[in-house]
Amino acid sequence: MGLLIASEAHFRLAPGGVWAEGPESYEFWEPYREFFPEVRVLARVGLAPEPAPGWARSEGPGVRFDGLPDYRGPWGYLASLGALRARVERAVQGADALLLRAPGAIAYLAFGAARRLGLDAYAVEVLGDPFDSLAGESLVVAPAARRWSRRRLGELCRRAPLASYVTRRQLQQGYPPGGESFWCSDARLGAPAPAAVRARRRERLWQAVGRERPFELGMLGSLDRLYKAPEVHLAAVARCRRRGIHLRFSIAGEGRQRPGLERLARQLGISDIVRFPGRLAPGAAVESFLDSLDLFLQASRTEGLPRSLVEAMNRGLPAIGSTAGGIPELLKPEWLVEPGSAAALGALIERALSDPQNLERASALNLETAAQYNPRRLAGRRRSFLGALRDLAEREVARRVAA
Repeated sequence: MGLLIASEAHFRLAPGGVWAEGPESYEFWEPYREFFPEVRVLARVGLAPEPAPGWARSEGPGVRFDGLPDYRGPWGYLASLGALRARVERAVQGADALLLRAPGAIAYLAFGAARRLGLDAYAVEVLGDPFDSLAGESLVVAPAARRWSRRRLGELCRRAPLASYVTRRQLQQGYPPGGESFWCSDARLGAPAPAAVRARRRERLWQAVGRERPFELGMLGSLDRLYKAPEVHLAAVARCRRRGIHLRFSIAGEGRQRPGLERLARQLGISDIVRFPGRLAPGAAVESFLDSLDLFLQASRTEGLPRSLVEAMNRGLPAIGSTAGGIPELLKPEWLVEPGSAAALGALIERALSDPQNLERASALNLETAAQYNPRRLAGRRRSFLGALRDLAEREVARRVAA
C-alpha cells in the first residue's frame, strides 16, 4: 500500500541522495510509513554540488521522491506550470492514497489531479493560513495570490474526506472541514529541558540582570522568506539597545533573505550584537542553541502552530510571540504583540527583561504547556488520522480491483 505526500518543502539532490533543507529528514516520514510501507514525496527538488551544513538525508528505505521543478515564487510557478501539471498528474495516477500538506500550489495541483482521476482516498494536513503567508509578496501578485490560495484551501478542506490541523481551533475556524477532522501538531519534540539546564539559565539570567553579561535573545527559522518577520525583530532589538538594554540577538536559519538582513543589522547599527549562526541540524544542535538563550522571540507575521516555538518552550524558555496563527494557543496574552510592530515588540522585550521573576514564571508555564505536545500524546492523534486514511486507501484499492 503506497502513500503519495504532496509537500511545499524544498529538497536538494546532492551526493548521497535527496536532502532536506528543513525538518523533513528521513525520520520525519516514520509516522506515515507505519501505515503505508511505501511513501513517495511529491515536492520540488533542486540540484546541489554537495550537502550544506544542517541538511539531513530525507530519502531511504520505503521513502522515495517524485521530483518537481524547483521554482521559487509566483512568477516561477507560472513559468513552470505546464511541467508541474504533467508531473503531478503522473504521480497521482499511480497513488493508492494521497496526503496534501497545505497550503501550497503543489497540494492544490495534486488535489485537482485527484478530482480529475477519481481518486477518493485523499486527506489534507492544514499547516497554516495562506492569506497571511502571501502578504509579503509583491504588490502585483499578492492580492490575487492570497484570494486564490484562500479559496483553494477552503475548497480542499470542504471536499477532503479527512482533515488534520496543526492548531486546536484557529485554522479550523478559517477553513472548516467538510469531513472527519483531527488536530495534531507536527512538532517533533525531544526530551524537555532537564533541571540542570534550567538552573544554569536561571543563574545566567540573574548575571544579565546585574549586567555581568548581556541578555541573550534569539529566534529560529528559515530565512528564505520573511514569514517570521526577522526584520521586525532586528528593528525591535535596535530600539532596545537605544534604550540602554545590554543584549545580544541571534537569528538561526538560512535562506535567500539572509544577506539583506545582515545589511539591515549594519544599517541599524547593531551588527556587533547580532549573530547569524546559520542552519542548525535538528536535535542536539537546536537544543544547544535554545539552551544558550534567555528569551525566545517568535513575533511572526504568519504561522500555523510554530514548531520552533514549541521546541523553545520545551527547553523551558520564556518566549514572546505575535497574535498570528496558532501562537495564542501557546502563549498567554501578556506575551503577545500584533504582527509587524517593531515598537510594540521592543517595548514588550524591555518589560520582560526588567522582570526576571516573571521570566522564571513564564519558563515554568511554557514547560507545562509544551508537555501537551509531547510525542507520546500526539502519537495517538496522528495514528487515528493516518489509520483513517489507510482505511480509505484500502477501500480505494478494493474498488479498483472490483472494477
